[in-house]
Amino acid sequence: MPARRNRDAPSGSSVLAHIVEGSAGKSTIRLRQLRHFLAAADHGSFRKAAIALVINESSVSRQIRDLEDELGASLFIRHSGGVRLTVAGQEFLRSARHALRQIENGGAKLVHVSGGMVLLRAA
Repeated sequence: MPARRNRDAPSGSSVLAHIVEGSAGKSTIRLRQLRHFLAAADHGSFRKAAIALVINESSVSRQIRDLEDELGASLFIRHSGGVRLTVAGQEFLRSARHALRQIENGGAKLVHVSGGMVLLRAA
């Protein structure tokens, strides 16, 4: 039986801080998890998200389950036709989009400043 999760989702600034802290802050939120979460929310299905991301459905499911465990909140209601965001998932969606956009903007700024290419890994 899955662990009970708190329905409260963290705010956008705390999500970004949680990601940026990395191993020093013991955070395990990864860019990959955010991208998989956003794809599933956009497509309404782990299967469709996996197709869009060109990965296995089990990878999407596992990454989202790990993200939910890290956050302590269920982000999706799973049903036979796909997935639907919970209230916490709806709130986290705004935060995740903002955090990912901030990280991507930071990467773009680094590319511009360095005059070269900077790779943001999804590790």
